Amino acid sequence: MKNYIAHLGRQGQILLPAVLLIPTILLAIYLIYETAKLSREKIRNQFAIDTAAFTEMTIASTFINASAYSSAAFPYRGLGELLRPDEKVLKPEAAYPDEVELSLYDYVYRAGGFPAMEEPGDKPKADAKTWKLEYYTGTRDDWMKEPPEFDEDTVYIVGSEEMADTHKVTKEYAINALKTYLVVYYKLGNIFKDQKTVYEKLSKHRHFFKKAYFLNAITCKEARCGEEAISQIKNFNVKLKQNSIKNVKIYFKSESGGIRSVELDLTEPFVAGVVDGEEIKETLGELFQFASLESGFKSRLKKMRKGIGLTQSFEAPKNYFNVNLKKYKPRVKVKVALQCTDKDNSCVWPESTPKYQVRTYP
Repeated sequence: MKNYIAHLGRQGQILLPAVLLIPTILLAIYLIYETAKLSREKIRNQFAIDTAAFTEMTIASTFINASAYSSAAFPYRGLGELLRPDEKVLKPEAAYPDEVELSLYDYVYRAGGFPAMEEPGDKPKADAKTWKLEYYTGTRDDWMKEPPEFDEDTVYIVGSEEMADTHKVTKEYAINALKTYLVVYYKLGNIFKDQKTVYEKLSKHRHFFKKAYFLNAITCKEARCGEEAISQIKNFNVKLKQNSIKNVKIYFKSESGGIRSVELDLTEPFVAGVVDGEEIKETLGELFQFASLESGFKSRLKKMRKGIGLTQSFEAPKNYFNVNLKKYKPRVKVKVALQCTDKDNSCVWPESTPKYQVRTYP
């Protein structure tokens, strides 16, 4: 009996340490739980700032890429389809037997009317670092610089004088080519203006940044979400310049065989057509040609190739131990970059290549 009681006593010895360990285990559980709460909040805010930064820069990249496309590839494609390079309607004059038949595409392109690939119909390669869309040799050389040397008061030729001499470029052909040219570039000008207006509205108060942060973080007030990070990109706004011309000129062959020309001041009303015997007059104003970087923006865009570091503090959740985590200033960080294939990060003009992309780094 005594041995049995002694045996029970020895078994009860484990009870006291076990009772003492229970609070420790509970504290450990609470610690793990509170750590998980804090980690969850940080992960949530990290995802929020990553998404917000990417969303905000995507607005900028969309505008820049669209402007680069409108400056070269768009007019090349549009005029290539409308002026039909395969339709050789311009026959050589008898005095120039070595000349070949050409198209209205050649007539406008050889005058410096628009940038194009070396061979009509060629398409820029998707994997090419730059799209080689250039004006015809010897024309618009001052434009193909950065910054471009541009004089909007100059009379620019958009219908080849040389071809008017060597080929049978009638007035009808010349006027049709001019109308097509004006329509395409007029629409491109409107597209650029609309894109610029949309970008400025979307980026003005960084609404997309705040909305993206709010939808992911939840814990902040939408109107003030991400304010600290926003202050670090407040000076980054895409600044593109519209380069336009006011005067155009075409050459053609008169019925008597001489070379004639038509010059238009686009800021003045001109006859755009005749409907039911009545002349329809238009005033185009300045005619868009291409977009380029404003001088002050070029350096900022170059820095964006390496990226901008953004930091944002967040409010840590309350914890069981009543530790004031605010004094430790919890925050999340992200580095966001806007990059194109050019080492100077300049792909808008003169080598217009719409390949800007947004990248984020931890």
